Amino acid sequence: MLLWMSLYPVILLAQISAVSQETLSNSEINPASTHQILFELRSDLPMELPGSRAKFAPAELFNHDFSFDPDTTWSYDEMADHNSTLYYPLGFSQNYDIGTPNDFTRNIKTYNWDKDSARWEFVFSGIDWIRDMRIDSTINTRLDIEGTPTYGDKYVYIYPPSEDATKEIFTEVYRQDSGWKKNTRNLSFESEDNSKHWSKTFRYDEAVLDYLISNENYFEEMDDHTLYEYKSYTGGQLHYWNRHFQQLDEHGEVVYSVTHYLNDTKDGLVPSDSSAFIETDDFAEAKGYYYENGEWVLDTYSRTYDHPSVFVEGQMIMDSVITYDVVHDQQADSMIVGEITHKTIYINDGMENLIEIQSLSRINNEMTLMSKNTIEYALINNDYFETVNRYYQYSYSLGSLFLQSEWHTLLDESGELAGDMNFYFTEDGDTTNGYKSLMYFDEESFYSLNFEWSPEIHDFVKTGFMMHDEGSPITQYAYYSTEYTSDRSIIVQHSMPAAVNPGPLFAEIGDTLDIIISAHNPDMTIPTLTVENLPTSATFDPETRRLLWVVDEGQNKFIDLTATNNSKSTTIEVAVIVDEFGVNTESESEGPAAIQLYQNYPNPFNPSTTIIFELSSTETVTLQVFNLLGQVVETLVNGEQLAPGLKQINFNAQNLSSGVYFYRLDAGDVHFTKKMALIK
Repeated sequence: MLLWMSLYPVILLAQISAVSQETLSNSEINPASTHQILFELRSDLPMELPGSRAKFAPAELFNHDFSFDPDTTWSYDEMADHNSTLYYPLGFSQNYDIGTPNDFTRNIKTYNWDKDSARWEFVFSGIDWIRDMRIDSTINTRLDIEGTPTYGDKYVYIYPPSEDATKEIFTEVYRQDSGWKKNTRNLSFESEDNSKHWSKTFRYDEAVLDYLISNENYFEEMDDHTLYEYKSYTGGQLHYWNRHFQQLDEHGEVVYSVTHYLNDTKDGLVPSDSSAFIETDDFAEAKGYYYENGEWVLDTYSRTYDHPSVFVEGQMIMDSVITYDVVHDQQADSMIVGEITHKTIYINDGMENLIEIQSLSRINNEMTLMSKNTIEYALINNDYFETVNRYYQYSYSLGSLFLQSEWHTLLDESGELAGDMNFYFTEDGDTTNGYKSLMYFDEESFYSLNFEWSPEIHDFVKTGFMMHDEGSPITQYAYYSTEYTSDRSIIVQHSMPAAVNPGPLFAEIGDTLDIIISAHNPDMTIPTLTVENLPTSATFDPETRRLLWVVDEGQNKFIDLTATNNSKSTTIEVAVIVDEFGVNTESESEGPAAIQLYQNYPNPFNPSTTIIFELSSTETVTLQVFNLLGQVVETLVNGEQLAPGLKQINFNAQNLSSGVYFYRLDAGDVHFTKKMALIK
């Protein structure tokens, strides 16, 4: 089995966030009984596999004296609560082999960290038995906090398979209230040329003490056709049957398709619907039919209208696709093509780039424009790249189109994807929501900085980032979301020590990066940590594993972080991205010159600061404080009528966590937003 792994969040530090001086001690992270807990309860698992030909008895597996040898792979993940930079353990998993190169067991053990008892709890066991270099059987078991199995499944692979199958598998399931029960038998088949695949699934019926057919699948892929067929049974009796056939031309294009379903007497198939396609040098058409009273009846008709390409000989450029109503001609007693019901129009520029798509439908006997897409391009290195796509939707209340959404593709100077941005609008033109992602790549890593639109401050706010880093012997998977929790994880090969990558660190000039580096050995003890290529003004304490830096350099860089245990060590690169990520702090309206919002003082502050603003006339005033998600955390002035003059408002953030906040002044039609930092 593969090592259990998940995609988890990592902390986002693009804000001024001084972490609490409290750090987790080794005893909190690693209880004295960790090693004992990791390998206890082994003999309690129900490991008998009737019919298994595994060479290792269960007792031999569970009495094995486990050691962290080069074949051990482990994973670790941890979590920080919302608005906290202090991480605590979440899960730990091991993957290792026991036996000889040809006959061995592949083991996986998963543990969850219990904060209340400060210990690891054994929650999952998975074992593959490998015999003569092929899988013989598998057992997976989940356990409760007492170590009692609650759910499990077994797979037994039969060699050689019966009925000339290529694979045969028996499965069983475990439930705490009923124990192990027989479940299914699966047979898989394939033709010698691999063009035909089919399978049968049987489900065990306790009433008859036998396996009854449950379903059958068949797929055939030939040069001139494809065929898919599915049958389902209840109590061994056929109750559903579907067959779909496609005829192909010499180019692999569909000429026609036919679908059949099970008839009412459940002893055969009847036609249901069909589509026919004709493609010429000048146009293509499609006809849809339904089957009724022993005849195929024309139901839909569509065709394209094209013109030849100026740049590519023999290529046709589509101008439109038109769908016609199909009606019954009583005089001829047949179905004929009637009026146009739908029309899609494609508009290209002089370079044959598609720049607009119009969709029209017949409403009240008139063709009405129901939607429209417009597309913009950028010319980069003689190639055209799509950069903006706007979608317009018809509004019945307005009687016209309105801009519903707008998508931007962000590219770098070579045309490579650098991010995206999109907005959604109401019929009145207000932004309902929006998203933005900025992507960063290096040789082994990918990560994206994510934003969401805040209606309160009318700008994007950071919501987290996703990271995927491939580097032997460490693989980093991480996802971060500021709304709930921050999770991060690593997968480490060959029993190496490793540090969890806290980056990429997104920061702005003046921000404070204050983090505790998480590092572990395979037995959850702490390796020695060293850091190189730190910024000049940054500090790292190897005893507390704390990295502190007040950002005073605007250049991106990589910090090398090395975890060492005896002769083994691993090094990771922590990316530091310094840029302007925050909201626009300028006013949204010029307003009267004498209405001003000043920078709070002191800034940064702990825990109180003063916000000053000036009014030129009596105004209705609201003053609120927002977090990075655009959520109101404090209302200092709530729609009050204030006289002209200089106003001073004290803000006490005693109950808030360290980080970046925004304060917004609404005075009549004038709006101002500024940023401030709380450091505790």
